Amino acid sequence: MSAADRHLYDTIEKQFSELAATVDLDDPWSHPDAAALDQISVAQWLRDQGATHAVVRALELSHLALAIESAECAPLLADLRKESAAGADGFYNYEASLIS
Repeated sequence: MSAADRHLYDTIEKQFSELAATVDLDDPWSHPDAAALDQISVAQWLRDQGATHAVVRALELSHLALAIESAECAPLLADLRKESAAGADGFYNYEASLIS
């Protein structure tokens, strides 16, 4: 990624983390926007935040590395809950999830 892409990635990752903090780990459906968050893919949410192709691809590669569904298909609510459970500070962090 370019320096601009990396800066954008960091900015969007912070937004993702802040949104994840609003999702109840034990009851994600209690979130006031749960239905909407479940209807949008992680990749679409990234694009809605202004992510470039490189930023979306970075998250797609992360999903591939974890052998989970594509960021194009993964519901945002599911990834937000996973972030809430892992307690990491940003997008899913394998190392942080091992500590949790």
